[in-house]
This record gives sequence, C-alpha cells and structure tokens, in this order.
Amino acid sequence: MNKFHNTKKIISIVCILFASNASIYSTEIKNFFEQLNFKADDVLNIDAVTLYEKHKVINISNMKLSLSQVGLLKKLKDIKGIIAFNTDFSETGLDFLKDYKFLTALDLESSRFNKKEIKILSNINSLRSLSLKNLNLNDSEISFLKDSKILEILILDDNPITDSLLSELNSPRLKELYISRTKSKCLFLDKNLNFKNLEILYFNETPIDTNKDLNFSNLQKLKYISFFGTSINEISIKSLDKNKKLQYINLSNTIATISTLESILQKTALKDISYNNTKISKSDFQLLQKKYKVNETEIFHDCCESFIYEKFLLLHN
Repeated sequence: MNKFHNTKKIISIVCILFASNASIYSTEIKNFFEQLNFKADDVLNIDAVTLYEKHKVINISNMKLSLSQVGLLKKLKDIKGIIAFNTDFSETGLDFLKDYKFLTALDLESSRFNKKEIKILSNINSLRSLSLKNLNLNDSEISFLKDSKILEILILDDNPITDSLLSELNSPRLKELYISRTKSKCLFLDKNLNFKNLEILYFNETPIDTNKDLNFSNLQKLKYISFFGTSINEISIKSLDKNKKLQYINLSNTIATISTLESILQKTALKDISYNNTKISKSDFQLLQKKYKVNETEIFHDCCESFIYEKFLLLHN
C-alpha cells in the first residue's frame, strides 16, 4: 500500500516538475519574442509566439533584420520553417541560417542580401523545401543546388536561370518544381532523369520554343502542370496523354485545341482544367464536362501566401 502511495507521489512530483519546466520555457520564449518585436502573422491571425511554439515556424517577412535580433533568434535552436518574404538581411547576412540543424523549409522570396552569401544554404543539410523566388539569381550563383539531393520542393520563379542549371539538378526526391518566368525552355526534361518523382511542374510564361517538342515521358508521377502564357506547341501538349496520373492542367493563353484536350482526358486522370484564351470554346468545354466530369479550375501556387503555410498544414489548423 505504501509502495503504491510512494509511486503516486513520485508521478505527481514529476508531473509538477514537467509543468513547471514547460511554464518556464514558455515564459522564456515569450520574453524572446517581446524583445524580437515580431508582429502577429497576418495570414493565420495568430501571434508569433504561438506560431513558433505550435509549429516551430517564424515569420520575419517585411523586416530589416538587426544583429541584436539575430542574436536572439540563435537561441531558438529548433526552428523548422522560416518565412522571410521581402526581408532585408543587409545588416545580418545569411550566415546565421546554417546554425538551424532542424530547418526543413525556407522561403526567401524577394529578400535582400549579398548574393554571394546564397551558397551558405548548401550547409543546411536538413533543408527539404526552398523558395528563391524573385532574387535575380543566375545559374552560377545557385549552382550549389546541383548537389541538393534531399530537396522535395524547389521554387525558382522569376530568376534568370536556364536549362543548363536545371539539366544538372540531382534531386531524385523532388516532388514540386516551379520555374515560371525564368529563361528555361524546358529542354532539360529530356536530359535530366532525376525527376521521376516529380508531381507538380509550373513553367508559366517561360520562353518555350514553338519549334521544339517537349518530352514529359520521364514524369510518370506528374499530377499538376501549368504552362500558362507559353508558346508550347500542340504536339507537346498532346504528349501529356502519356502521363496517366495527370489531374490538373493549365492551358490558358496557349494554342490548345479541344481535340488535344479530349485526347488527354481519354487517357489520364485529368479532372481540373484552366483553358482561358485558348482555341477551346465555352460550349465545347461544356460538352467535355458532361462527358468526362471535369471542372474548370485554376490552381495557383504563388498568388498570396508562402508555400510554408501549406507545407506545415498551417491553413488547415
């Protein structure tokens, strides 16, 4: 009987100590964030402390980061995601990022820093998702990406990169690739066989050569593709009928025809389509809707929020 009471007492003491430590930890974190002067996240409408404590994500967007703030941030060792849209790193540089051993997702879209420092990212061995959108980076400046074998999401929109870099990416785990408004002509799809797990490919408004046929046959896991506003030819579009798992396609502002679209519908799992400003009429599409049970849908990847919100399922909590 005494043994039972003693055991109960020990468990109670352990629980009290755990609760006490958790409370101290929470208070310490709150003090850090008060000193950091971070604003509440306006997408999720939650405060910075909750975003960090619940999800290990910090949002430093639209800030000019100071050395004193970086000093405090270094104490948050278990950060997994950093949203740094339009962040000014001119005073701090990017070197501190390599101290985060658990960082899996980083969004640097439209941020400002010395471009030579971008190579520091090659030292973050845990990084699986990366956005370098709109940073004016060329092939040589981000050549380190060629050796990033564990990347799963890579966003390179609005950079002057070419097929030379993309053809050498060695990222067999890559599931999502975004290269809209780059200098790529998508000829790398023939040369690089490391994209066998790719499920999403967006190359909107890229300078596709209408005289060159694109080959998507290596992308047998492809589910979403968007080539809005390109000069992709009819043969290349029709070749997507070999991608059996295809679920979404954005044909808008291309020369796509109803016959090509029907050919794809007959042979794939396609259910969602955007076809504005094509050769496909509204009435023709309505006939296909009845026949194949498809939807007119436009799926954006970059219109509003950082990809990190979706990556950490923050919009679903």
